[in-house]
Amino acid sequence: MKRILLAASTFALLGAAVACSENATGTPSASGGGSTTATEMPPPPPLPTGGGTAPTTTDSEGSSGPLAGKSPCALLSPAELTQIGISAAGKESKQGIVRQCRWSQGDSQALGIVDTAGLANITGATEKAPVPTVGRHQAVRWTAGTGNTCSVSLELTSTARVDAQVVATDASSACPKAMKLAQLVEPKLP
Repeated sequence: MKRILLAASTFALLGAAVACSENATGTPSASGGGSTTATEMPPPPPLPTGGGTAPTTTDSEGSSGPLAGKSPCALLSPAELTQIGISAAGKESKQGIVRQCRWSQGDSQALGIVDTAGLANITGATEKAPVPTVGRHQAVRWTAGTGNTCSVSLELTSTARVDAQVVATDASSACPKAMKLAQLVEPKLP
């Protein structure tokens, strides 16, 4: 009896060794309905495609407008800002697709860079009118809200623009101040 048990044990161990040495393909899986304590690893992240490098992003979410990566606060120097009565530092922010720099000293004045929408894509305007070319850029003047907000938008491309905006306490001064801001920044635009 001992010989039969010894032979059966040897045969079982030999069979297990042969089974473990076989090259099997496929995915291992648990069988028999028992639980397993192994955890699954998440799949690795995909590799970048197209040229072997990952794309770089900018504040404009990867856009490639002519001013992509340029700070709107850097468009005017302190000396230029004093020409329009601004001595305070600008505050940079992002509002939707507009990267802007706002100066609040008396009236609120702002320069906004829009990398993904041109003059034809201005939204929120209650009144919109073309104005004569500012320097070498096509321009549109538009108002929004109560009428004390006026913007002059300068076309960079059909899908990019710069907005010069003024929110004035005196509605009649909003558009002239927005035009002055646009004229001041225009020579610096591509």
